[in-house]
Amino acid sequence: DYNRIFILRVEPSSPAANVGLAKDDEIISINFKGVDQMSMEEIHELFRSKENRSLLLEVLPKGETKIARVIVTLQRRI
Repeated sequence: DYNRIFILRVEPSSPAANVGLAKDDEIISINFKGVDQMSMEEIHELFRSKENRSLLLEVLPKGETKIARVIVTLQRRI
């Protein structure tokens, strides 16, 4: 059981990089559902779903105390 999700890598010029996400930021929720209430499989499927799908993430940036909300629009990887 995982209840905390941290970003391990952000590709340059990716949708995540474009909204300011960075390595070691913690994802708190996806589309208003806490990651502690989701399986790793469910989270994986959300991020691999169709192109142009937007996900609302609540993120705790590394070293910060205030949660940020960002919208990431998925793009197909080459």
